[in-house]
Amino acid sequence: MRDYRYWKCSKLHAITQRIRKALTDNPNIPMSVWVNHPDLLALFFAAADKLDIVYHESRLRSIVSIAAREVIETEVIGYLDLIAALLEAAAILNPEVLPTSGFNLAKERRAGSRATQPPDATPFPVEAASDDVATEQSSP
Repeated sequence: MRDYRYWKCSKLHAITQRIRKALTDNPNIPMSVWVNHPDLLALFFAAADKLDIVYHESRLRSIVSIAAREVIETEVIGYLDLIAALLEAAAILNPEVLPTSGFNLAKERRAGSRATQPPDATPFPVEAASDDVATEQSSP
């Protein structure tokens, strides 16, 4: 769900606009989700709108607008982290919250495959075996 952290600017812009559209008047997300953070949606919407404007300006390769876009992207990612955490908590009671939120839903995958390991074999204690052999030979 939090794969937006690793995307380039164009994909981050697209996901931000999709999440903004999905969170606007969504009937599946109750208002009780936003009670503890009443200004979060308004702040996210403002940052998403600002990112939209600066993203299109940065397509002209202006160094100033590219720097401004990077600053706004970190702000938007912070808001997305908070929103994702709230929606994951709300999804416990209402599972329809996540599919309609606009976030990508996928299982987290391992970066690489595991190497097969041999079965765990515990060796016999060497001291105990050698003591038994020594006493058996000296007995007769």
